Amino acid sequence: MIGYREFERYLAFVRRSDVHAVLEAALAGAPQGRKRALTCDVLLAAMVATATRDKNLTLVAVHRTLVGELATDYQRRLGIRGARGPLTVRQVRYLWNCITDLYEHTEARRPDLPLGERVERSGKLQHLIDQLLASATLHIGAAGRYAVDESAIDSPARGKGRPRRDSNTPGSEDQDADEPEDRYGRSADVDARWGYRTKTYHNRTNQVFGYQMVGFTGVAPVGGAPRPLLMERISVVAANCDGIDATISGLARMRDEGVSVVEVLADRGFSYKLPERWADKLRAMGIDQVLDLHPNDNGARAHKDGYVMVDGWAHCPSIPDHLIRIAKPNRLSVGQDKKDATREERLDAAGRRAEVDEFNRLIAERRVYRFERAGRTAGGNERFTCPSRAGKLKCGGCPLSADYDDVPEVAPPVNEAGELPKACAQTTITLKPTVEPKLRQREYWGSPEWQLSYNRRSDVERSFGLLKTADGGGIQRGWTRQHGLVKTTLLLAIAVAASNLRILLSWARRTRDTRDPLTTMDVASRGFVELDDDGHPLAATGPPGGPTA
Repeated sequence: MIGYREFERYLAFVRRSDVHAVLEAALAGAPQGRKRALTCDVLLAAMVATATRDKNLTLVAVHRTLVGELATDYQRRLGIRGARGPLTVRQVRYLWNCITDLYEHTEARRPDLPLGERVERSGKLQHLIDQLLASATLHIGAAGRYAVDESAIDSPARGKGRPRRDSNTPGSEDQDADEPEDRYGRSADVDARWGYRTKTYHNRTNQVFGYQMVGFTGVAPVGGAPRPLLMERISVVAANCDGIDATISGLARMRDEGVSVVEVLADRGFSYKLPERWADKLRAMGIDQVLDLHPNDNGARAHKDGYVMVDGWAHCPSIPDHLIRIAKPNRLSVGQDKKDATREERLDAAGRRAEVDEFNRLIAERRVYRFERAGRTAGGNERFTCPSRAGKLKCGGCPLSADYDDVPEVAPPVNEAGELPKACAQTTITLKPTVEPKLRQREYWGSPEWQLSYNRRSDVERSFGLLKTADGGGIQRGWTRQHGLVKTTLLLAIAVAASNLRILLSWARRTRDTRDPLTTMDVASRGFVELDDDGHPLAATGPPGGPTA
């Protein structure tokens, strides 16, 4: 049973987002039959409650929450039980379909829509779910720093055939986005597509038929006060799309809403994209990226001014060859050995620690040869000074370094005419954003500062884990039997909202942070009302055995 105080919290959570008012206003302009018994706020609150308690979002489960988990008298107060009896499953489906019909816009489901209306409906749908999820940070404030990632969402329908390639590897610019819908026959879910997923122990495959959800999880600044692990925005696309455009659009919408987005943490699937699709757009919005490098991006690229770009940073052209390509271990941290670890496990852990130590040693050695930041120009370009002028190298091209002790010595990189390149002859050099734009970031890749910053990206993976694990949100194939991009997007938004509410309550219990009024609502059970056969409260009676003397 769900106490009415607990359900009131779900209602308050939905109502403060005001999405129910948006839906009711939109439905009021659509053709309607007789007056509905079920309102949008009650339906959405029941969905949040169902996602929290039942770990699925089938409409049958939502109906069971409304008529089977709430007290009868409370159902009457909500208007879902009247003289004709309780709400029916058909009535739940009717309202849900009315809502989703407002936003159906895909070509497969609404081929009759003109392009302008298709775009308008898509925008309204995205704004609605943004509004719902933003309510979680109403009192603690938006993060402004986000770890972003994609996660595959299975369609409940069976996909026809298989993709043209054995697997769509992440980072590919050609994702079969224009593949004909009926190439393999028509699936029950006409919006779903075949795409790439990370192969795990549970799914056993790197293919998915369904969708990709892009999640924006708020993270704290390095060294700043921790914050609850809230997924503040999502975007959903077909599985054969890479989600880059949806991510950029999501960041732009947040900025338009007044959220000061200053930092984005992304994995190789994002950083490997062409700079005009990702890095350039972040830079144009004034957003710093924190990224890992794809192995194909490692290496040195000489510049006409005399420096070499190595892993997104300017270095001395005399940098030793063994520091050009430094292979990063799969994991940069190795936990303590288990008490009952076998000899093989201990040897494996020791080997991984040695790899991490060697990586850190090489990065520290290479760091000596990097140019140091020396500020910015009025136009926003970055200025750097060579490592010799910064006191890290002894070089014949820099007379100031002649007296340096205990630093490596390099030969000056003079040309055939005996002239030093601009990077060595000038006090500083200017690097425009167009110099290796997709790999540039604030922290030096591989350094302890970069590792500390990039480790925050695991927050978005933890968010997806809370949504998909059996003891979390339970999102897996069959968690809902709804088909289509619009229904899947709305249901995912409700599941994320439910997860955010659980996290807020857990955070308040653990930290005593009760800035959000929802965390202080009293939902304790106040006992039960005894009912007769007709569902009416019984008359008050004295304690068993009658009054006591």
